[in-house]
Amino acid sequence: FEGALSPVAMELEQLAAQVEELQRRNEELGMENEMLQDFLERQRDKWDEGISTPGGAPMGKNVGKKAGRAAEKTLDRDEKHRIACQEVETLTKDIQNTKKTAEQNLDLLKALMEETEIRQAEVKRAAYEFRRDIVVGAENPRTGKTMAENPRT
Repeated sequence: FEGALSPVAMELEQLAAQVEELQRRNEELGMENEMLQDFLERQRDKWDEGISTPGGAPMGKNVGKKAGRAAEKTLDRDEKHRIACQEVETLTKDIQNTKKTAEQNLDLLKALMEETEIRQAEVKRAAYEFRRDIVVGAENPRTGKTMAENPRT
């Protein structure tokens, strides 16, 4: 009887498998709901701007039911597929826009860096010329100290 499992242990394994399957399905539904929520937000924004949905038809099988049951809409596979495709298209456009903006920002930052390097070189050159013309020219060759300007002259 060592290899055989007791009925209780078998039932526990079955329950554990069912729990695992339910958790997996719950995760799938959570991702579906998140995608649908994003889609509905985008659609609400379009409706607010006066743009209708493609085809102009409402979504869901139970659209015409009472307001109290409006939350119980189910989507068939074709509707889910259409929504998923629209979301992928929208996200792709968002990524392209973000990439374009990032490239523009990068170009701007490169130009600023170049301008900063030019200004830095100008400041270094001015400091060198100042040292050469003023500081070294005012240095006493005998003592090596900088002479002060004589205010009496």
